[in-house]
Amino acid sequence: MEGNRASELRNFVFWAGGNFGKRARLEKLELRKRFSNRPSVWEQAIGTPLTSFDLEQDAMNSYHALILKVDALKNLVLDVVDENDIGSFLRDLITQYRGGNYTEEDFHNTALNSGVDFKDLMGNWLHSTEIPGFMVARANLEILESPDSIESVYQSSFFIHNGEDVDGFVTISSGEEGELSSQELIPLRVPSKTTLQVAIQTIDHPRRVLVKPYFSHNREHLRVNIVEHDDDIPTTAMSLPYITEVDWNPHTDDSIIVDDMDAGFSVMNGEDAINESPFPKWITYFLGGYDTELDTDHGLLHLDTAADSLVKDVFDSVLWYRDLESTSYGKYRRTYVINFQHDAQTQLVYSANIPSSGKWKLEIHMPAIKRKTYKSTYSPGLGSIYSMTTSFRLANVQLEINNLGLSNTIEFKPQETKSGWNDLGLFDLEAGTVDVVLTPLTEGNTIGDAIRWTMAKEEN
Repeated sequence: MEGNRASELRNFVFWAGGNFGKRARLEKLELRKRFSNRPSVWEQAIGTPLTSFDLEQDAMNSYHALILKVDALKNLVLDVVDENDIGSFLRDLITQYRGGNYTEEDFHNTALNSGVDFKDLMGNWLHSTEIPGFMVARANLEILESPDSIESVYQSSFFIHNGEDVDGFVTISSGEEGELSSQELIPLRVPSKTTLQVAIQTIDHPRRVLVKPYFSHNREHLRVNIVEHDDDIPTTAMSLPYITEVDWNPHTDDSIIVDDMDAGFSVMNGEDAINESPFPKWITYFLGGYDTELDTDHGLLHLDTAADSLVKDVFDSVLWYRDLESTSYGKYRRTYVINFQHDAQTQLVYSANIPSSGKWKLEIHMPAIKRKTYKSTYSPGLGSIYSMTTSFRLANVQLEINNLGLSNTIEFKPQETKSGWNDLGLFDLEAGTVDVVLTPLTEGNTIGDAIRWTMAKEEN
């Protein structure tokens, strides 16, 4: 490749199977991930400075959160800093302080003398909980016109925005969907409150492009939506630079959005209970369950861990669960909530503050889950374990819009609508609080993702 693309290429990953040392390391990392990459551990890792983990009173969760955070910071340092500088720093640190103590200032000064600036790289990494949060948008794929080459060159570009007050690093990989190889670019620094346009040029059609934060509010990789078929790709003569800072803000309108992760979102559970496991904990773990204490994600039971726990049949439950889904709405995390049983007490409430009176358009967001399959593994007693994987229809729901004593009621049929935003009509609202209460009307899965209020434009 010509230009700055080859210089930005960090490595080329290829996995061919076999019992190599890398395979063993990958399996060990997957085992660690099972314990540390849980929602409750993430919440503790994000909300706790490195110097404040309580390894005495909350040893297990603090230990896993510490591993999660330190592992991410370690990977960032190893990927960004020259390995010779790291070696020099470690050698000097051991030489000067072997068998003794050193202060935080000693640590940073020793690193600076070796050319390693941890504060510039990671900010206030010991005492702060501030971390970056990324959004990707404006994905575009073009074929570069090149009279000097008989091969097509694909140019994929997209925006990446850091919406937080601290800088953050990401790596970007691209490759074929389902293939065993991918190319990964060197780490990219995204300044706080800044949007960068990234452009990658490749010989092969990049059917999978991933943005991989090190430690961020996203918690997971961000997938860039790339055009799948060559017939849909336009041509261009404009070769874009690898990185360009652009003036783009994701919040460009006055719409009011209430997402399932926001403070204005709440749920009402039906009468249900979490059963105690009939197995000892070591047997529960051996059979695939992590623990008899079900994990939570932002206050609700986490669907994946509950479905694998053996202590709860999630299909026969009127409790709400939180699940991940790439087509859901979300600022940093794409989540939605789901309830598998019809019950009049299982309600959702989206609460928002309307700044001015007038006509407001209401929309509801639906993830693309009509054909999604769910799993439940449950043991009603010793000697029996049931496991089922199935898909469900989405329940019809009632939406009650309450605003300062006034109420409107409409019916919504998710199974018959498209994924994404769905227009529910215009409503006359007074300035103040408006609640949208969602109640299931029929059998099937009831889900909640996000709603959006937008003030209607006045007609001339």
